[in-house]
Amino acid sequence: MTAANNLPVDTPPFPLNTTFKYNSSLARVYHNLGNNQRALEEARAAVQYAPDNSKFFYNYGIMAHRIQQYAEAVEALQKAVELNDQLADAYGLLGMTLYYKLNQADRAVVYLKRALALNIHPARAENIKAALAAHAKFR
Repeated sequence: MTAANNLPVDTPPFPLNTTFKYNSSLARVYHNLGNNQRALEEARAAVQYAPDNSKFFYNYGIMAHRIQQYAEAVEALQKAVELNDQLADAYGLLGMTLYYKLNQADRAVVYLKRALALNIHPARAENIKAALAAHAKFR
């Protein structure tokens, strides 16, 4: 079956090697417009086209987190840090999501400490230190 432009219906609108960039950009646009569900859909598409791109998985995790799909966010963020173990922000969001949203404090601590070790932004570091202090206090 073909579309009006004589391309097969499942053909991306751009060459495959640029389609994932298109989806990633669309995710940010939809997020900025307040359509977080559509942003999540575009972020999912981006990682399908670029399954080795850690930043796209990080963005996917952010979008899932924003619409309270925490388990999905954790999966995406874990993939991001698996692909690039230097993504401090991904470690931070992963740890904070596990700690505050999924009540998995023991699991979160590993990621939070890694974020600090990678010198995450100072404002985020303060929140992480508070979570780690609270965890230590109640153990």
